[in-house]
Amino acid sequence: MICQKCGRANEDRYKFCLGCGSPLSVSISSSRIDEPPLRAVRRSAGQPFVAEAPIPAALSTFEEPMADFRHSVPLAEPVAVLPPPAAEVNETSQDLAPEIREVSVVAPIVVAERACHVCSTPVNADFLFCGRCGTRYEVPEPEPLEEDIDVDLDDLLLPAGVDTQLTSPVRGRMVLIHPDGTEGEAIALVGGDNLFGRETGSAVLEGDEYLSPHHVRVYCDEEGALVEDVGSVNGTFLRLGNESCVLEHNDQIRVGQELLRYSAPNDRLPIVVSTDDTKVLGSPKESCWGTLHRVVGPNIETNVYLLSGDKQLIGREVGNIVFRDDGFVSGTHAQLTASSAGTAQIRDLDSSNGTYIRLREPYRAQDGDFLLLGQQLFHLHLR
Repeated sequence: MICQKCGRANEDRYKFCLGCGSPLSVSISSSRIDEPPLRAVRRSAGQPFVAEAPIPAALSTFEEPMADFRHSVPLAEPVAVLPPPAAEVNETSQDLAPEIREVSVVAPIVVAERACHVCSTPVNADFLFCGRCGTRYEVPEPEPLEEDIDVDLDDLLLPAGVDTQLTSPVRGRMVLIHPDGTEGEAIALVGGDNLFGRETGSAVLEGDEYLSPHHVRVYCDEEGALVEDVGSVNGTFLRLGNESCVLEHNDQIRVGQELLRYSAPNDRLPIVVSTDDTKVLGSPKESCWGTLHRVVGPNIETNVYLLSGDKQLIGREVGNIVFRDDGFVSGTHAQLTASSAGTAQIRDLDSSNGTYIRLREPYRAQDGDFLLLGQQLFHLHLR
């Protein structure tokens, strides 16, 4: 079928031109009008049909179907294409000289299959439009490789001691989170040691007076990242997820702007009993599973909260431990419960700003972790 717009030949089963996508009108091709069909003449018994002289086009009522050679089996020898007899023919016409048309069958070319993104019909490699729905074929964009995800070296700052030529592979990045929750500068994490602190050459960290000169080391390898505090004054804090974290004696917790210290039951003072079994005022309860201390300075603690009962809630509006003047604490922020070991465990209650615990040993970081360094919050992205 010939396209009236671009002149490309298309197969009859297509509704749209494969060259320009224009609708195709059903018409008889010019080649069939100029060349009349053949008639077959029956021979005597046992003899095959042969072609007779052409019938004038004006008298022909038979239209030869277009052969689709794309799905034909390649043949070694040319074959005669004969239409079925249009009507009974007089046997006396067998003396007429037959005219045979030979058509060579070409083996189909195997091409990579492409699919239309609208109707999923296969589209050949040399077609610009889908033959079924007429939609222009769009080459799908390749999916990004894992090592290329979210890495733009031009936007990354380099940690201290890293060559500007990036001889080590980039393993991830630490993104600064502003107090309003928006993302700020990103610091590259390269293979090997990445040292961060107030004097490690990073403009993001040098203005934080709560950071030590050398505060934390992030060691990156093929397995991920290992975060280790290097003896900082104020420590490195990890944001808790939805699971409970078992506390140990002297663990430090950050909730909003509050710094809290947990004291295990074995650290409490024994109950002082006089000779007549009178308990001294201020003695802790035997049923408590620890105390929570509010830290306001070096070796200075103000409030001490006794942990007992089934649970203790921390919040700004509701709870047993309430910080009404801290706008970074959620209404119901975290929950403390007794662990099976007799100590306490803490769980964040989907608070806005999170609950953080100070790392007491090297920690194998996970992609998406949040680290609190001094007054700077970082979102960790690992590859």
